[in-house]
Amino acid sequence: GVKNLHCDGLIFSGYNSATPMARSRSTFSGIYLEHPVNCTIRNSIACLNGGGFTLVQPVDSSIEDCLMFRNNNEFNGEGGNLVCYGPAVRTSQRRLISFGSTTSGLRFYGGTFEQSWIEDCVSFDNRYGDIWIKYPSDSSGVRRCFASNSIHSRIIKNSIFTDGDSYYGGKAENSICRSREG
Repeated sequence: GVKNLHCDGLIFSGYNSATPMARSRSTFSGIYLEHPVNCTIRNSIACLNGGGFTLVQPVDSSIEDCLMFRNNNEFNGEGGNLVCYGPAVRTSQRRLISFGSTTSGLRFYGGTFEQSWIEDCVSFDNRYGDIWIKYPSDSSGVRRCFASNSIHSRIIKNSIFTDGDSYYGGKAENSICRSREG
């Protein structure tokens, strides 16, 4: 895996293909890190790629202060603007803006997640879901986020969204769920 890699202020665009990358089921992403440990991506942009940012089984890593838009590929519905494939440990998605993917916005997907959070993010107009932690975790969740549509997570705190908090048997705390506001 990759250790102690820190990207700051980079732009990734135009990586898209029907052919998966070598040893992967994913299409090309703006950045793809396999087994990253203590890695960060900051102040970067991913647009018009098959996937925006992809981290596979990250530990002690984060993606912060980034912009992601229109990353999607008809050949890989799990990617979208950002995906961290599990298991993930102490990994964060912070202060991100994500929009316009025909697949997903911000995700932790598959496997287990320990102390991994999506925090202070804005995600909108992503077809499958704006913010999504799959599968549910009792130590990971979503805090202080805005989603134009759904947030799917067992733990949701201080967020604004339209639906999704009951999907994994959770209930949002101190949040506004617009579908219930009348």
